[in-house]
Amino acid sequence: MGTESSAACDDPRVTAETKIGVCNLCEAICGLVLTIEDGLVEDVRIAWGGVAHKPWRAERAEALLRGQELTEEAVVAAVEDELADAQTDDETAFKPAMLRRTTAWTLLALAEGRTR
Repeated sequence: MGTESSAACDDPRVTAETKIGVCNLCEAICGLVLTIEDGLVEDVRIAWGGVAHKPWRAERAEALLRGQELTEEAVVAAVEDELADAQTDDETAFKPAMLRRTTAWTLLALAEGRTR
């Protein structure tokens, strides 16, 4: 599992302090944009693919993380809130736990500047 990080983007809001990451697993894709200012999440965008009938923008989780210190606990709590109403079946029951771990790992890797 790896991430890719780049500030090269056509969006004028993306600065050198903004990190963009993608974590691609066999079961899901987690696309992220993260901006940290003075140790707090200034902006975060979270999108998941392969976990629902269409790509899922995790807007509730994003709102919970903005203005907070980026910690594993904060990310896991935000993702859990986002997924509170998600419905799974026997074949997809593993996906919420996978999204919690993948989103937390990738956001923290971006914040720390790890790209692989």
